[in-house]
Amino acid sequence: MRLAHYAALAAGTLLLTSCGDRQGSIDAATTLAEAVFPEQLDVFDTQMMKGQYAVIFTRKGDPFSRIRLYVDRDPAKCRVGTHCEQQLRTSYANGTAAGAKLKAMAQTLPSCGVAILGVDASKLDPSFRTDIELDMDRADQQPALDRLARCIAAFRAALPDDATPEQRGLSFGILLPRPGKAAPPDAVPSFEKSIDRSRMDEPRYLIFVGPEETQLTPSALRLHPYHLVRPDTRDRLAATARDVLSAQRQPGHIQHHVEFHGTRLDPQRLDVLRTYVLACSVHEPGKGPCRTDLAIRMRYDLTTGEVSETAILRDIRDDRGALRLRPLPGR
Repeated sequence: MRLAHYAALAAGTLLLTSCGDRQGSIDAATTLAEAVFPEQLDVFDTQMMKGQYAVIFTRKGDPFSRIRLYVDRDPAKCRVGTHCEQQLRTSYANGTAAGAKLKAMAQTLPSCGVAILGVDASKLDPSFRTDIELDMDRADQQPALDRLARCIAAFRAALPDDATPEQRGLSFGILLPRPGKAAPPDAVPSFEKSIDRSRMDEPRYLIFVGPEETQLTPSALRLHPYHLVRPDTRDRLAATARDVLSAQRQPGHIQHHVEFHGTRLDPQRLDVLRTYVLACSVHEPGKGPCRTDLAIRMRYDLTTGEVSETAILRDIRDDRGALRLRPLPGR
């Protein structure tokens, strides 16, 4: 009974301490913000990150800006003349620049018919990536990219006159529309809105647009790395590679942690990957990882899950042990 009583007291003390740290962090951050940027910032949110609080500000009258300040574990140390002030000034510059960029995107992309699905803004600076929906043909993406280029021109015209290269450049994650479920183009974006979980497993194509680029080409598209390591994709490719090897007179071995090499998106099609799966010609159970000296080349259809065009390549390493596999066609 006494142990339970002391445990309850300890839990209450920890809770109060945690709450006190949070309020202390807010108080220290708001005092600093008022001293450095008088009457400009409002507290928007707080986040616990790596054992310390981050206080998120927004500028008065500016619904897009977000300014994140990491408060020292001892909030009393976060005051004028310390590293906290320099951090706040840097975060203010980055956050207001990112907010101006997001505002210009919100004003222009939806009117072009490009739906903004979410914002990946872990750093809250102008380098953030925007996930959008764009109706690209799987075999010919140029017409859709031409439409997007026109939207980008409108976006840049909406930026402040003194926009930086980081604001003028863009990073997109592109998803294709779902059949019969086109995303509404008028959703207002924010740094708190990321892509919906129900769409995380859909193929996403990345493209970076330089600050002076006016034309987009399909060769710049890349498949998001997540889709190269998804368990279902890895398992399907590994199972096919094992089947291919088992049919040989000299079967090989694919390790538990499957090793892929040179995976690339098809040069023309959005729904085709090519990759090598590495394997060993000799494997001794119980003696650790084997030395990969075989490769199974294959083509994978992202839409159907079909694997085709398989081939086994042997003696894939040179005398120094480096791989000597030809780059696969792709981007």
